[in-house]
Amino acid sequence: MNSLIDVDSARNHIVERIPRLPVQRLPLQEACGRVIAQMVLSPSDFPHADLSAMDGYAIRAADAACDTFVLQGESAAGHPFDEVLKPGHCARIFTGAVLPSGADAVIMQEDASIDDDAIRFATKAHVGMNVRSHGSHLKKGQIVCDVGFRLGASDIGVLASFGLTNIDVFTQPRVAILSTGDELCDLGEPLKEGQIFNSNAQMLAALVRTHGGIPTVWPVVRDVFDDMTRALELACKFNDLVVTIGGVSVGDHDHVSKAMSKVGGDELVFWKIRMKPGKPLAFGVSSGGTAMIGLPGNPLSAFVCFHQIVRPALATFQGTTHAPLCVSLPTAQSIRGSVGRKEFIPGRIAMSQDGAHFEGPAKMDSGNSFQLMGVSALAVLQEDCGGVTQGESVQVEIL
Repeated sequence: MNSLIDVDSARNHIVERIPRLPVQRLPLQEACGRVIAQMVLSPSDFPHADLSAMDGYAIRAADAACDTFVLQGESAAGHPFDEVLKPGHCARIFTGAVLPSGADAVIMQEDASIDDDAIRFATKAHVGMNVRSHGSHLKKGQIVCDVGFRLGASDIGVLASFGLTNIDVFTQPRVAILSTGDELCDLGEPLKEGQIFNSNAQMLAALVRTHGGIPTVWPVVRDVFDDMTRALELACKFNDLVVTIGGVSVGDHDHVSKAMSKVGGDELVFWKIRMKPGKPLAFGVSSGGTAMIGLPGNPLSAFVCFHQIVRPALATFQGTTHAPLCVSLPTAQSIRGSVGRKEFIPGRIAMSQDGAHFEGPAKMDSGNSFQLMGVSALAVLQEDCGGVTQGESVQVEIL
């Protein structure tokens, strides 16, 4: 496929060919960031009983008109009061404690006064006052999280409250990162004249790890067709996805697309995308079924293409989808667009006395990796947009 296609079509071509990975069972404490593979249902009602939401006194709301109450006992968290509350009586109670049988309201301690053995309340109680009712949070059998839900730290806490010790999640995709370019030097090696360190691979590895994959950075591959072909063949044997960086255009030293075609049995899906930055991009599937995505070598292009193309692929492997959060914000400066190509401008969301706005670079340069420092969002200009002026609203994708 040699004609230029739009970003959404390019993304769909890839995710349609990406398989869901197998399910594995993990200890709950190791599952943060992983994607649920089996629906989790509430094993019981929560709370399991009527609980106090305050430190205070449990009473019967029917006794609200009483002038004074007699203290009958105490209920604390983990130490419930096991008697039936008598009319005209109250029980000292603490936050999280079970209401005594017969009680249906709690008056907070700030509204109580004690005179000898008589307790008076400045507030009239009503049924349910300061009470966390039985089953008010969750009912038994209610869906807590469905297949495709990615677990965060707070979610781990919720599942732990059920006594859950293990959880079924999708396997993380193994991702090989292959960089090509005679000018690249692996970290830890001495730079030769005309070389630069292979920083793109480290950036891509960090992005893969952040979004659920297990990355492996391979040694730099020389700008030689046979070398790239052998590296691709080997990487495809041991990984679910191979991401290459550089060598994907049409120059004399760009061999990635041809190597992918050979590894894929001449069935390479290759396109140039109507996207800026990141027009050249290759995709194929090896004869063994491993997906291969070839990214441009410029840092900004590689970064943008990861979020638009690789990140959705990683999500698909893990049984979920990537749906970026987008907001409309005014821009801090004018942005020139490229009609006919969807454009992504790196930047950040900043605050001023007028509210939030998008701040992009003073000048776009896809080879300037320093423009990526602190990037947390992408402004998105549609294909028919020639640009926006300062203060005009633009769609912003939060990374």
